Amino acid sequence: MKIPERRLLVLDEAAEYLGIRPRTLEKLAHDGHMAYVKLGRATRYDLADLDAYVDRNRRGNRRAS
Repeated sequence: MKIPERRLLVLDEAAEYLGIRPRTLEKLAHDGHMAYVKLGRATRYDLADLDAYVDRNRRGNRRAS
């Protein structure tokens, strides 16, 4: 997948970036587990917030190479 050059992603792009369904991302945002940005009526997802969510939910040992 090509990572978009812009920082804010629409729902489908953000869900694809995380490898989840758009509805799952909407639920995460609605339940307060995922940050999002409101621009008028539009909802956008910041790449930094998506990466932070992944980091917060990382499990297991990560060995240095």
